[in-house]
Amino acid sequence: MKVIWIWLESKWDNINEPKNLIYLKLLCLLQGSFYFLGLLRMNEIITFLENNLLFCPSKEFIGIECLGCGLQRSFILLIKGEFLNSIIMYPALIPMLIMIGYLVSHIYFDFKNGASILKYFYFLNIILIVANYFIKQLSYI
Repeated sequence: MKVIWIWLESKWDNINEPKNLIYLKLLCLLQGSFYFLGLLRMNEIITFLENNLLFCPSKEFIGIECLGCGLQRSFILLIKGEFLNSIIMYPALIPMLIMIGYLVSHIYFDFKNGASILKYFYFLNIILIVANYFIKQLSYI
């Protein structure tokens, strides 16, 4: 960050004006956020995930997909921004991520009806997972 600041000071004539300082600080904050989140290296992360998928023992040894088959591939599609393909691959992924986020926030903030809302999330995810499993099994027939 200090290097960027020194470089911009040498290039920007009016850097000490309050308006320009605000823009500069926002620019540095955004750059630091992108670096922290790994958005600049997202292709490397996606390639790593695609090359290191866990294998499904059920599919490997028995030849039948389990209830979780497709979850990793769906997550990779979601990271790539292919939302529709992600939902088609594993419909319960997005509700599961929302449920996990709600669960963590419920633990910290102790919502009034948080436990009952989480029960509905659990049932929704169970229904989606089981329905997806049976639809996949019917496609093999």
